[in-house]
Amino acid sequence: MKQSGWSGMLVASVMLGSCSPGAAVTDDGDLPVLVRSSIRTNASLQALAQGTLHLDRAGCLRIGEGGPFVIWPYDSRVSRTAEGLVQVTDGLSGQAIDVGQEFAVAGAGVDVPPTELREPIPPACATGRFWLAGPVMSEADRLAVTNRR
Repeated sequence: MKQSGWSGMLVASVMLGSCSPGAAVTDDGDLPVLVRSSIRTNASLQALAQGTLHLDRAGCLRIGEGGPFVIWPYDSRVSRTAEGLVQVTDGLSGQAIDVGQEFAVAGAGVDVPPTELREPIPPACATGRFWLAGPVMSEADRLAVTNRR
């Protein structure tokens, strides 16, 4: 069964979320909001979300259009590639994903905003569900999981 947007496949472990907002993306190259966990850990919840890294009009990074707002691991970072693409590098796996790229990430979906955050979630991003991200899968691992379904 192929799942689209953000979807879950449960396993189990432990991670809490946190945040560091930036500015909405504009033509002058501002970077999007990146919210990171305030807890530095290698442990994470192991549900699986798959979809496209989506940047909405408010500058919020989500899993798919209208999907959950991502709370990234502590050491994650956002940057712009030499080609001008917005890219997030996961602080746990070191995997880099560009906005618009398909990806798979461990973690857990929650309805209530997490509290273990470096800064508050910007109001424009505090709508819908939240994804407490664990490690981002490599492309080879993502394709292997997709092909098993």
